[in-house]
Amino acid sequence: MGVRSGVVLMGVLLGITSVSTTAATFEVPRNFEIMYVDLESTGNLGGDFKAELEPGKRQLVVRYNDRIGGGADADRFQSEPIILDITVAQDDNILLEAPHLFRKNDAAKFAESPEFTLIHKDSGEALNYDMHMLPTQPGAQMFRDYKDEIRAFTQTYQAPSVTAKAADKEQAKTEALDMLKLWYNRASAEDQKAFQEWMTDTQ
Repeated sequence: MGVRSGVVLMGVLLGITSVSTTAATFEVPRNFEIMYVDLESTGNLGGDFKAELEPGKRQLVVRYNDRIGGGADADRFQSEPIILDITVAQDDNILLEAPHLFRKNDAAKFAESPEFTLIHKDSGEALNYDMHMLPTQPGAQMFRDYKDEIRAFTQTYQAPSVTAKAADKEQAKTEALDMLKLWYNRASAEDQKAFQEWMTDTQ
């Protein structure tokens, strides 16, 4: 290999190394699993514990998934999918920090209401994020379309509903009417008469 070829190859290797070291990552303990990153599967559902992330606003979906006990006495405990909305920086190494449970009663309670923290893996500093748990659905859980459920559920808290907009408009009209009544009652008899004449002309 010539000197020029060796230099080019070294540059390529250094470039690859620099890319891999600056990529943001997200990691969970073995009693959790990463289901989706921006509704894309990270690989093997149920066996994903680490994923690379692009900087920016990301949606991470995780689930508590643990097996407690041994042999025929073992039971699996699984939470509903947990949606995490977070802004990821260029070099973030994010770690989900959660307790390891050994008793079935504790695992059952934790599956219903998981408590954990997202931290910077290097510094241990806590991160800011929004968390929402997907509502439980009736029927056979193994046939659920989690992606569709998560997509629909996300819209319920990210965008205001039509009902909420209508309620806000009605509230504004009520407040305006109350203010009008207040000023009318404070006005002089002459101003009240002028206002009544104006209302008659308007109608």
